[in-house]
Amino acid sequence: MFQPDGRLTRTFTQEMDAMALHGGSHRFRHIHRSPHREDFAVDVTLTALQPGYSPLLVVNWAEVSE
Repeated sequence: MFQPDGRLTRTFTQEMDAMALHGGSHRFRHIHRSPHREDFAVDVTLTALQPGYSPLLVVNWAEVSE
């Protein structure tokens, strides 16, 4: 429900989606929360397909090995 920085997940998601839809894609590092393990970093890439009336966003994320 909340991001590690305290923001609502819904608000964060809307911001990231808007950046991808506006620019065609958006890449960012994110701390993923899982009920099965400790928080971990992932690189997320959002790519907009079919820009216009009914856009789709493809999400690709990969765990960051540090």
